[in-house]
Amino acid sequence: MKLEPIHIMKKTLTLIALGLLVAAFASATPLPLSYTNHVVGVEITGHPLVTTGGGGMFTSKIYSGYNFGTGAGTGAFTLADLFCIDIDNGLSGPNPYAGYIVALGNWTAGDLSHVQKSGSTFVNNNGTYSAQQRYQAAAYILENYMYGSGSGYTNDQIQAALWQLLDVPGSGSAGSPVAGGLYYIALNYISSHASYGYGQWAVVSGIVDINGSLECLPDKQTMLVRLGGSPVPEPGTYAMMGAGLLGLAFIRRRKA
Repeated sequence: MKLEPIHIMKKTLTLIALGLLVAAFASATPLPLSYTNHVVGVEITGHPLVTTGGGGMFTSKIYSGYNFGTGAGTGAFTLADLFCIDIDNGLSGPNPYAGYIVALGNWTAGDLSHVQKSGSTFVNNNGTYSAQQRYQAAAYILENYMYGSGSGYTNDQIQAALWQLLDVPGSGSAGSPVAGGLYYIALNYISSHASYGYGQWAVVSGIVDINGSLECLPDKQTMLVRLGGSPVPEPGTYAMMGAGLLGLAFIRRRKA
């Protein structure tokens, strides 16, 4: 059946309107800077991208606070995508849980103590690379070789490099880095870009106490989150949503 020009135009308008709505909601995935450097509530809501071994990307709600009495997140929340960088710990236990988010940038020893992996599996300085440099290298991989980005690397290859960067020194849990692979590409880049990721990426800790100190529990892994979102939609987001809704309303009216 041949489509008339008016039908083609209607289908095109529908796709544009739906695209505007998708773009509006997709803009909520980075995390606002105001959620960093204090105790927050972390609620894992989904696992839309799963790599071999259980890694990948998790969707979440990040609450501005956490009630230790009720075990619930408090205050405003925002949606954020969290990326697995920790092969040594899982995601069992309470949900939501109390976490601590530290933005990359001129870390002190206190900053590191909030985000090192719990118990005996903490991230420490390994060779010539500090713990923060290894987090920076992981952020570099996510920024430039994001899952499904068509970078030439598979999701499993990307995840393996992330795990190797943050693996417990000497444990071998994540296997050996591939010569010339992402592990080395990222570390070489960070070596000459000391402030990479500052204010743009943050580390999400495992379970913490009311003071933000890590508890020795292996049931929550360390993750990375992109910064730059807003706890409420930006004016531009409202504009995209409005344009999308008006477009759908116009198409519906024309059909009637």
